[in-house]
Amino acid sequence: MPIHSQIISLVRRLRASRPEIQAPYTLSKICGRGRCFIGLFFISLPIFSSAQKEAPDFFEWNAIPEIHLSFYDADWHERLDSMKQSGSEQRLLASLTYDEVTYDSVGVRYKGNSSFHATTRDEERKLPFNIKLDEVLDHTLPGGYDKIKLSNVFRDPTFLREVISYEVARRYMPAPRANFAKLYINGEYLGLYNNTESIDKSFLRSGIGDRGKGVLFKCDPTWGAKQPERCPEGDKASLMYLGRDPNCYFSLYEKKSDRGWTALVELTRVLHTERERIEDVLNVELTLWMLAFNTIMVNLDSYSGRLCHNYYLYQDTAGIFHPLVWDMNLSLGGFRYDGGGKALSNEELTELSPFLHFNNPKRPLISVLLKNPNYRKRYVACLRTLAEDHLINGQIASRIEELHEFIAPEVAKDPNRLYPLEDFEKNISETTEAGGAYIIGLMELLEGRSAYLAAHPLFQKAPPSASNPAATIDGEQVTFLLNSDPSAQVKLYIRRGAPERYIPHSMRDDGKKGDQTAGDGIFTLTLPYQSGLEYYFTAENEDAMTLIPRHAGWFGLKLE
Repeated sequence: MPIHSQIISLVRRLRASRPEIQAPYTLSKICGRGRCFIGLFFISLPIFSSAQKEAPDFFEWNAIPEIHLSFYDADWHERLDSMKQSGSEQRLLASLTYDEVTYDSVGVRYKGNSSFHATTRDEERKLPFNIKLDEVLDHTLPGGYDKIKLSNVFRDPTFLREVISYEVARRYMPAPRANFAKLYINGEYLGLYNNTESIDKSFLRSGIGDRGKGVLFKCDPTWGAKQPERCPEGDKASLMYLGRDPNCYFSLYEKKSDRGWTALVELTRVLHTERERIEDVLNVELTLWMLAFNTIMVNLDSYSGRLCHNYYLYQDTAGIFHPLVWDMNLSLGGFRYDGGGKALSNEELTELSPFLHFNNPKRPLISVLLKNPNYRKRYVACLRTLAEDHLINGQIASRIEELHEFIAPEVAKDPNRLYPLEDFEKNISETTEAGGAYIIGLMELLEGRSAYLAAHPLFQKAPPSASNPAATIDGEQVTFLLNSDPSAQVKLYIRRGAPERYIPHSMRDDGKKGDQTAGDGIFTLTLPYQSGLEYYFTAENEDAMTLIPRHAGWFGLKLE
């Protein structure tokens, strides 16, 4: 173990056994007479408990938190840059102040790929940061957050793509919260950043409903790494099956838990050879929402695009993998490559096919799942909901205008913007050059995509009607009801709570087994009552499916 890590481990043990020791410290290397020593120096700084003062939620969209970092080392940038360039995950210690509370000995490193390397080559000062509050001590911000991830809005002159995209995603699936934050370093204002919740144990507890003791992978290849010669050719983090040897997957996925390679290999194997067992290893409902989200939002810097990355996989303690969206700065048309070769034109972005990769074996989540008729109908229902809720009705355009007006004064005062202020205004409506790429205007994309989707043949196929969902409790029993077309196939999906799977049950309109009148369009099912039960309905005909509620699949209704 490196001496730096040994000393931090020593301090953690000391703090655990002697909680009265609270002084911050720095680790420094002292050299003289040809010899060097690592020194642990305690610093006299005021320390405040995070419980002393109630602060606003760190991710409120209409509040811009100020984050003040004070590095103990004058050459902090050179050291952070050296760590990042070498691929080290080591962090530099600093103190952090937020809302008048100071947290000593937080761990800081640069983050990102293109957002770091491209801006570094251009000698920009506004680099992305990853801050770990509990690097040494058990610090958390109000709300329980122990990490801060600050993105420098690389190739997004609007500053909005990340925040808008996560807002939309969270209506249908577990997804991080995001807003804006101002960063100061050693008293100097560095600029306005996107501030995104980390996918970690805290998120898994709140977002997934799991204790975070399962398996977690960041699906992002190590770019430039070579596969072992004995391994079949894969395609980045696509979940292609590459055999049972975990070594064939090491450079394509980043394991964030203590274990997990066997589980990941099994997931790829089932996708490849045992497709009838997919629901035993994968949350299909959540996967279809992710794929539909990528399609509607033209989020090609994702599983659905050329690079096939930027998502997480979490396997809960019941053995089911849940995909989680991540890294949205190039959503809404910011990345033009779908995997077919050349960059897409503006017209091709607005008319991106809902069935991109349908026949591509290198994208098994798409090509395997959408070959199943039931999954395909559900996917189209997700597409319809996203398009109608956000694009066709103009909701997302209104939200863009609101957020643009909110951050405009802060963007104007940002001393290290990556792009000119006029591009912040222009890229709302027009294509703008940024970082060597042409980024389509947000309204330009949304207007064209709304018109394309509204007229798409998929949305011309009428799904069954579905209304008046109800659950009537009578003693130890509960009767579920839904009005739909008498010819529809209606199902009830129930679970005891996240992250459990929803289990389907057929509902009846045949006058039998609890249904009062055949053919009246009222479908019923009676089950034992359980408080807190979560549920939703589907109604399906030959052409299409309806979800009740519209956002169902992860979120549903709840019995009190």
